[in-house]
Amino acid sequence: MKSFDLVGLKPYIIETDISNLPMDNCSCDVAIFSLSLMGINYLDYLGEAFRVLKKNGHLIIAEVKSRMSSIDNFVNLVTGMGMKILKRVI
Repeated sequence: MKSFDLVGLKPYIIETDISNLPMDNCSCDVAIFSLSLMGINYLDYLGEAFRVLKKNGHLIIAEVKSRMSSIDNFVNLVTGMGMKILKRVI
């Protein structure tokens, strides 16, 4: 398991820009975004998650509802990038 963040406050956190992860393509079974889509380039973050995820990998997003102008638009964006929504909890 690897943990990435813009600021590495703990020794187990790899400090990096998550729009350019130091990982190979299709090398990850699960990617989790927890309060990490706050940057204006969050589409780059999502694209990078899709790049490193293996086929049939899972992307889990836990984000503040108030951060999104429209949850439905965000869901449409994610599905438009080729992901399938398995479960949606609001």
